[in-house]
Amino acid sequence: MSARSSLLTVTLSLCSLGRATAQSDECTTAVALTLGQPTPFSTLAATTSFVWPCAAGGADIWFQVTAPAAGGLLVTACGSAYDTALEAFSGTCASLVSIACNDDFCSLQSSLSFPVTAGTTYYVRVGGFTGLSGNGTIMATHTPPLTNDECSTAIPIQNGALAAFDTNGATTSFPWLCAVGGNDIWFRYIGVAQGGSLRIETCGSHFDTALEVFDGTCASLNSLACNDDQCLLQSQIQLANITAGSTYYIRVGGSSNQTGPGTLLVTESQAPVQGCVLNPGFETGDLAGWSVTDLQVPSLPLQVVGAGHSLGLGFFSSEPTEGSRAAVHGFEGNGPGVIRLAQDITVNSGLTPLSFDYRAGWDMTLPWSTLDRTFDVVVRNPVTGTVLQSTRILTAFALSSNFDTGSLTDNVDLSLFIGQTVNVSFEWTIWESFTGPGYFQLDNITCPSGGGGVGTNYCQANANSTGMTSHLRAVGSALTAANAVTLMAERLPLNAFGYFLTSNTQAAVPNPGGSAGVLCLGGQVGRYVGPGQIRNSGLTGAISLVLDLTRTPTPVGFVSVMVGETRNFQAWHRDSTAGGVATSNFTDGLRVTFL
Repeated sequence: MSARSSLLTVTLSLCSLGRATAQSDECTTAVALTLGQPTPFSTLAATTSFVWPCAAGGADIWFQVTAPAAGGLLVTACGSAYDTALEAFSGTCASLVSIACNDDFCSLQSSLSFPVTAGTTYYVRVGGFTGLSGNGTIMATHTPPLTNDECSTAIPIQNGALAAFDTNGATTSFPWLCAVGGNDIWFRYIGVAQGGSLRIETCGSHFDTALEVFDGTCASLNSLACNDDQCLLQSQIQLANITAGSTYYIRVGGSSNQTGPGTLLVTESQAPVQGCVLNPGFETGDLAGWSVTDLQVPSLPLQVVGAGHSLGLGFFSSEPTEGSRAAVHGFEGNGPGVIRLAQDITVNSGLTPLSFDYRAGWDMTLPWSTLDRTFDVVVRNPVTGTVLQSTRILTAFALSSNFDTGSLTDNVDLSLFIGQTVNVSFEWTIWESFTGPGYFQLDNITCPSGGGGVGTNYCQANANSTGMTSHLRAVGSALTAANAVTLMAERLPLNAFGYFLTSNTQAAVPNPGGSAGVLCLGGQVGRYVGPGQIRNSGLTGAISLVLDLTRTPTPVGFVSVMVGETRNFQAWHRDSTAGGVATSNFTDGLRVTFL
């Protein structure tokens, strides 16, 4: 976000490491922050000033900073050599007021942010989780005052462009409809495609966010949707049937008044091609147009419901992602069997890939659970039933549980069947009886004709330690001149490091170098591993990268993407085996032909 792109960096500056720890063991001897570089510290000789409100923080050292201007302050111990803790205070050493405390943010290291007032002195203490001590590096960054604190000063955001933000220093415009959303900032987006859809998300942000979207005018706002937690603790809203030329106002805040830095992404897709799928969102209120195969005695047969429906047993409640209805199924112990929802589809060049939203939960912790459950999209010859293509979407591992995967979007490539009629079947396979309950939801099965999505997926990924396959998608524009593509790797393990790869050549190499995944690239493979390009999935299980098409990596240097060139992309990430042994894995591949 350009209005917040200039940062004033201040560093915890010490005369020497040994002297700093001796002098700053208490608040009254806190070392003043000055402008400079990231500064090393040590808590090895420190004592504990008083009990921590988070992390059982233990031995601490102290620093202070006087805010040079209004805005926000971000203090981070990322990159330290032990499991850190951070706490910030206002007030005086004789009367401290805790304003933020953090244990783990960047893996096992800490980061916190808070609004500041010009000329006010703030105190920061550094400790370690459960009393750990060690050596590390600390840095503080000041962000300037907000320019989009009100609807009337909302900042425009473009389709597919990732906008950085920080809500520190913001005020609350008016009460939220959800999440006790607290201090807010504003963006605005103008719809392009009549009847299209918008996805607005803060997934990957660094605090527990809230989102609300309005149409109308700033003087007379009409709330369209409000969301707290959709992608773990971050927020996502999907709007259908938007109006071309209308302005949509986006309000970003934090659940229970939290504040902090994050990213906002708006993705617009054109209206689905009519006639692709009959009853794609189940808005008829039934399964008209679909053929159904169910278990012999399901506890909750495949059916269409509205929001708020649940199997119980701790599972999520249904929440349609498009319209007001979705298909759901639930079972407790019945099986084995295959649940199928299928339809014959005539594929033409405008009807691929086929995308869909799904959500799942399971509890397979009974000791006799030995076989995984699977969710696949299977393409068959509609006459003979011969399997032409099968894509594994999700694996629920035996002896595991996950009561809510959250709402997920995936797609299957039907480009091999252009000009043909094929039977497309969504299939959930339960291999054993009485191995625990499960619940799933399916919605918004569409064939987009373009819009926010870029490229086509290929090459089946192996399931990672979450039970899901890591998935790669891209948003923005395939126009080379626009230079506006953002890669997004999703469904990764939490707090996993990863980076993106690219090549002109496709492949399918299983377990390269001992990896648990499949390398979908061949030939000259380039890696996006420059400064800031190696990412951590954090608490969202996702990483993203805005590409510079003029600096595409190869083993021998950088090249520019040319008009008409086809590039293949994939993401590599850290993972672990079922026994906890460290390994690596990959997303599926993504093919993009640039125009």
